[in-house]
Formats: sequence, structure tokens, C-alpha cells
Amino acid sequence: MNWQYLPAHHTAKSVGRADTQPVDLVALNRMLVASGGQPVQPSWVSSPGRYGAPKPRPVPQLPAPMPPPVPRRRRRWPVAVALALVVAVLGGLAVAVATSPAMARAISAIADWRPGPAPGPAAVPAASQPAAPHVVKLTRRVIFRVTGSAPHGVSVRSYGTQAAYLIGGDYLPLAWHASMPYSADASWYAINAQLDDGIGDITTEVIFRKITRYSDGSRKVADRVAATSHVAGGYGIASAQWNR
Repeated sequence: MNWQYLPAHHTAKSVGRADTQPVDLVALNRMLVASGGQPVQPSWVSSPGRYGAPKPRPVPQLPAPMPPPVPRRRRRWPVAVALALVVAVLGGLAVAVATSPAMARAISAIADWRPGPAPGPAAVPAASQPAAPHVVKLTRRVIFRVTGSAPHGVSVRSYGTQAAYLIGGDYLPLAWHASMPYSADASWYAINAQLDDGIGDITTEVIFRKITRYSDGSRKVADRVAATSHVAGGYGIASAQWNR
């Protein structure tokens, strides 16, 4: 039998139907290829179309497999170099700061620092404290005084200064005193007293008195005995004189 060209469906009819008689498609295709014919495809591979021409089914094209990625080695030397540069710069700055005079003084001050004493109670503000009283008036006077024992009294012959020489009187009871303002122009202050009837014991004194008055109404009196004299019995005169 001379095989020239045999269509797939016609060849299957001449050989036999696939549903009535099994056909060895492998052997048949070898014979067809050897004689220059077209191999027969089974009916489950392609089926005739609506108008008799078979429709080839598209064979999916799978993409070519991608080669596995080659792992890249991470370069760590830039990080190490950056760290080395930072350390070098900081070290240089530390040396420059430590060698400066201002930093040396600051370090010395820190080394010499000692904790101070514990804080005490809070001080009361000055505004809340009462103001100290101040001097309002200062008065200076001269006191003439006679003290002692005189049953019949005393006679004050004179007292005062060269500008005001006064007489006290006779038979004066004890204690007796008189005063006058102090004057810086006076050369002396004196008092003369005598026992009446020559009986008794008396003392005469010239006293410099300073009276200080303050803003709160208080006052301070300071006495200083400038001159004194004493007589006991008889008619002697107790004369006390303060010579300035």
C-alpha cells in the first residue's frame, strides 16, 4: 500500500473507528511518518470545529525560570570608618577643651568644691520687724544737791555758775536740790551749803545729767557726779565745784 497523504480523520476511518476497534496510534504514526504522511492525532487532542476544520488548542507558554539571586555581601567598612572618624574628632575636641585655661579653671573649681553648711531657718524679712526707736531729743542739765542729816536744816549760800550765781535760802530741809541747763560756755559750776545751828552731817554734789528721749516715748537718764564735798558738825561750809 502506497501512503502519500492521509488526513487525520480520513485515516482514522480507513483504519477503523476508535470507538469500535482499538488502533495502535504509535505504530500507525510511525508508518505515516516513514511514508511522508501526517501523523494521526487522537480525537481527545483536537476535535473538528463547526465548519469541519479542527481548532488547535493553544499550548500555554510558561515563563523561563529565573536564575536564583546571587547574595550580595554587605560592605561594613564605611560604618567602621565613620565611627573611627567620630571617635577621633571627639578625642581632639576633648584634648583641646581640657588644655584651655578656662576649662582648667572650671575643672579646678569642681575639684575644690565642698558642700556648704545646711541652710538655717529662714530670716524674717526686714519689713516685718519693728523699726528700732531713734533719738528724738537730747537734754543736758546740771544738778545741785544736798543730802545728809541736819535736824535744824541747812543754808544754801550759793549755787550756779559765774553767769548765774543764785542763793538757795536758810533752814532748808534735806534732801535739797536745784538744776539749770548745761552751757558749754560756763567755766565752772559750784554749790556752797552750811549746817544751821552747826548740828548735822551733810554732803553737797554737782551732777551732770543727760536725758535722752526716743521716738517710742521712752527716755533714758544718765547721771555723772562731777564734784562733791562733805562737812560734819560745826559751821563749816560744804563747797563742791566742777571746773570745766
